[in-house]
Amino acid sequence: MRVVCRLVVSIALTLTLFSSAPGGAAPSSASGLRLVVGAASVTLDRIQVAPGVVIPPRLDLSTFIRADGLSFQVRAVRSSYDKPVTATQVINQGGRTVQRPLPSGLVQDLSGLTNFFHITLTNAAGVIALDRDQTFCPNSAAVAARPDAVQNSSFPTACATNPFALGALWGINTGWAAPVNSSETFRPDIPNGEYTATISVNEPYRGFLDMPAEVKVVHVTVRTISQGPVTPAGPASHPAGVPSADPPHHAPSAARAPSTAKASHQRPDLRPLPPKGLAIDSRNGRDHVIFSATVWNAGPAPMIVRGYRRPGQDVMDAYQYAVDGSGRPSGFEQVGTMEWDARRGHEHWHFTDFARYSLLGADQQEIVRSQKEAFCLANTDAVDTLVDNASLDPGNRDLHSSCGNVSSLAVSQALAVGWGDTYAQTLPGQSFDVTDLPNGEYFVEIIANPNGNLVETTGSNNRVIRKIVLGGTAGARTITVPPYGSVIES
Repeated sequence: MRVVCRLVVSIALTLTLFSSAPGGAAPSSASGLRLVVGAASVTLDRIQVAPGVVIPPRLDLSTFIRADGLSFQVRAVRSSYDKPVTATQVINQGGRTVQRPLPSGLVQDLSGLTNFFHITLTNAAGVIALDRDQTFCPNSAAVAARPDAVQNSSFPTACATNPFALGALWGINTGWAAPVNSSETFRPDIPNGEYTATISVNEPYRGFLDMPAEVKVVHVTVRTISQGPVTPAGPASHPAGVPSADPPHHAPSAARAPSTAKASHQRPDLRPLPPKGLAIDSRNGRDHVIFSATVWNAGPAPMIVRGYRRPGQDVMDAYQYAVDGSGRPSGFEQVGTMEWDARRGHEHWHFTDFARYSLLGADQQEIVRSQKEAFCLANTDAVDTLVDNASLDPGNRDLHSSCGNVSSLAVSQALAVGWGDTYAQTLPGQSFDVTDLPNGEYFVEIIANPNGNLVETTGSNNRVIRKIVLGGTAGARTITVPPYGSVIES
């Protein structure tokens, strides 16, 4: 995934572009970005959840990037999986828009500005406990940092964590600030003690953005506290549930298109991303291919499905709602059912036939089908926040999914434009049992809206496959996952 081009070529191209500015000078970044510190001293807690089991601390150093000038905005895009990510700063000032390409290869994926910061932690004896570059997500956990700042951000609430994300809008409004580290997944295992943290912005970001060459210093205390069982947060995804009985094997059909009478209605466009996290899980003498699957909505309208309970039954009739050009509901039609799932770990309402997962042979014929065919939808992954009508805040009321409980009379499930829903298939029945399959090439297939129940703008992009190669022997199978284009991710 990290395809890095030579910076010297990119910088030369950038200077050529800027020579068209008045007087031949490159325009300033105009954002007035500054590295600022909130608290001079912080305490990081290692949480002991059981004897010998400690959750490392999140690296919250109370250090931020603040936009003191114009709003800071970057648009990053992957035109295809065969090409690297390109990123462009967009400056809007006085009715004029200036676009400044970042040096080629600097931004390597859509999780943020790659290696933006450099952070070190040194203990009282002068021993360096942490020395690393840190990616910066300007969107995550940003706050209004002064009273005259706008109260609602103009940018999405998160950066992408999915390696197959396609487009990202990043930014900081004027007067807002975003933390150096907002990630729950980066938790360095630092021993208890006193430390000095130094934080700086790396080149070529600092020069490109006209930021002062400065190093911020924060005193850090690391301690261990006791607490009950806690699961550290990670990338949002649904856990796999206990498999149910074998589902019926429906033949795939084309997605329904809006009728002529409803041509003014806007509909979603569901698309699967290539599967990720492919691995072998060997237990109880059986080998299973486990994976995670994401289906996202390319718009231009959110996918909104609401269920209304049949009296006295654990079944709801599901209706899909269309919206007009202003985003207001403009019609609905029945698209299937929702079922109450009473299994432990679920205990909520599932919409059926949202996606289908299969293992195909080298001839691309189905060998094994996952039993996962029912879903409680949620906006877990930012996939492309540059598409038309992409949601900045998929957690708002209109796009919030309510999975309900056993007494629910109605539920609402939604998938915002630009966002996807990821499910992990890790349990037998949902993963693929490959114990008795011969070594060789196979394909993992994901189909969105497999029976065409949902109304979409098109059903032509509802399928994706990814090659895997099985090896080893029963009980000790191996899996090789070739790159998907330039994306190297298993």
